[in-house]
Amino acid sequence: MPKVAQNTGFTAAVDAVVVVRGEVSRVTSWVERGTVPAYVIDIDGPWCAVVPAGPGHAQAPYDDPAQMIAARPVPMALRPSLAFVPTEKQAITVVQPRAWRSLPRWFVVQQGIGPVRAALPQASLGDLLSAGHDAHPEALERVLAQPDAAPADLLRGIMAALGVNAGHLLGLARTAKIDAVLVEPTAKAVRRFDKHVTDEREERAEIEGRVNAGEKS
Repeated sequence: MPKVAQNTGFTAAVDAVVVVRGEVSRVTSWVERGTVPAYVIDIDGPWCAVVPAGPGHAQAPYDDPAQMIAARPVPMALRPSLAFVPTEKQAITVVQPRAWRSLPRWFVVQQGIGPVRAALPQASLGDLLSAGHDAHPEALERVLAQPDAAPADLLRGIMAALGVNAGHLLGLARTAKIDAVLVEPTAKAVRRFDKHVTDEREERAEIEGRVNAGEKS
């Protein structure tokens, strides 16, 4: 059962916010099946917010909480979903549309430049607007016309334009007080993920070994 943490300080500054469509109980079950401990927060509108509560439990380098929680596939029942991750120079939005077999799509804004192409599946403005709730295209265009803004501020503007009432969660300090459900991933889910990663590494090493052996013969 998830641990309930009401009016309790976060264990780390919030450096990523994921919003999904669903009730707290369903979102809690999804977090439990992942690898990152997280707070689940019921916010206005159709959204639940998920924010990392500390480092992920998977083996390095898959223990980065912001990257893992933002890129993790979201089940169809909880989509469309949006993830917001500020870095030192980039404002990253990840959208997962409510479409069969759709992959996470990335929309990246480089500070001082504007939207840039990432080496990942690309999200369009249409993808963002479709995932939002009562989104405002003109407001989104105004936000993106200010690329010199700090990444976290830019993402708050994107959230507001998409009708996502979660801007106050981005960049919360460790001492922030907020009603939330603290959810730890199950040990079984973490073991399953680590095994999958190990199996993939061994398979790649085997293929590379065969290729190298073929080149030498």
